Amino acid sequence: MTTPDKIEEIRKACIEANPEIVELEFGCLFQIKGAKYPQPIIGIKWKENEDTGIDEIDYFRDIYGGKVGYTNSIEIIGRPIRLADILLAIEVKLENRKDNEILKMEEFQHVTSNWILSQENLEKQKEYLISFIHNVLIKE
Repeated sequence: MTTPDKIEEIRKACIEANPEIVELEFGCLFQIKGAKYPQPIIGIKWKENEDTGIDEIDYFRDIYGGKVGYTNSIEIIGRPIRLADILLAIEVKLENRKDNEILKMEEFQHVTSNWILSQENLEKQKEYLISFIHNVLIKE
């Protein structure tokens, strides 16, 4: 399995543990369906739904300043996976294991001591750490 494939599986496990990762908010990535590259949201315009009185997204701005309507034609990719997301996913994964407290501390220690703290994003971590995290979160 390639490193990008492992990162994608780790990302899914983190999103399952913390769905906020893919909420539409300032700075998260989105991709217009059919487009080649994702881009960040730099602004969101809200409007009040006249029927419900609840605020909803009218449109948001991409990095080029263009308006992108909030429709089914976009895919919300979310924000990058960070150390806190990894630790939360490990905690959720080991929650129901009998030996979870000792194992969880060992996994936390290994991840935190090898994480490159100047690089917050999972994709910028070393390959051996990505493989370790993948083994903890994905493999039984």
